[in-house]
Amino acid sequence: MVVLAVSFVFTLFGSTLLGALVQPYLSSDTSNPIVRDRIRREWTEELKRHTTWLEMIETQRVRWIQESNEHEILRQKMDREFENWARAREDWALEKAGWEKESESEREKRRKEREMEEKEEKEYRERAGILWSNLQQDPHCLRYGARKYSAKLEHVPESYNPIKACRQTPIAIHGREILPTHCEHQADGTWGIWHVDFNEPWCRTWWSHFNDTGCTTEGSGLRRIEAQLENLHAGDDEKEMCGTTPARFYGLKFDGAMGCSDWDKPQPVGFWDIEDKECLNH
Repeated sequence: MVVLAVSFVFTLFGSTLLGALVQPYLSSDTSNPIVRDRIRREWTEELKRHTTWLEMIETQRVRWIQESNEHEILRQKMDREFENWARAREDWALEKAGWEKESESEREKRRKEREMEEKEEKEYRERAGILWSNLQQDPHCLRYGARKYSAKLEHVPESYNPIKACRQTPIAIHGREILPTHCEHQADGTWGIWHVDFNEPWCRTWWSHFNDTGCTTEGSGLRRIEAQLENLHAGDDEKEMCGTTPARFYGLKFDGAMGCSDWDKPQPVGFWDIEDKECLNH
């Protein structure tokens, strides 16, 4: 019974005491010192959080301003570099134009000087009577469609370079004025040499009787075609004529034979080894 009585008293008065203790913290009555103290602490915490937030915002603002300033500095630097590059490019273009103009002027000057020199050389040769004599045609062909000619240079003054005179003095061959291919100083004087490769039908050889002799060797992938060399004259360089006489067959074009043989026969034979897949398996 005593226990029950104590429990009843605690329940009745304990809840009342707890409510009395908690009530100031839940109340908004600012006349209560406890309430004012609670509100002050809450305001202090809120102010602290707000201050922290403002500091964070200020830090970000300062960082943004710093980055913006750095970006502006970089942009200004790039603008200056671009202006310097554009100015340098313009200066280079002007300088190049000046070089080209000067170079063109120099080229024109040298061209006129050469023309004047050639004119003076020609007039000097005419006054001195420099000319070619004893034009000789080589009896044999030099190569396909070409023959060698030679002539002696006459009336060259002792004060004049004969080789220079030789190189600058043309001669008419087959109605065309041409300069020497090269010049030679021989015991009897200065000679000009010409390799004439036009209007020489005597030296125009050709191929006839093309013959397919089959694959060169087993699995070579090459087929040999042979032909006889026509219009070859005694004393001509057979290998040179064979190697420079053009040929056409099977839609192919060659400047000359790949090889030549049978020099002991009346007509030499040239041959060509051409690719053929059929010869891969034979």
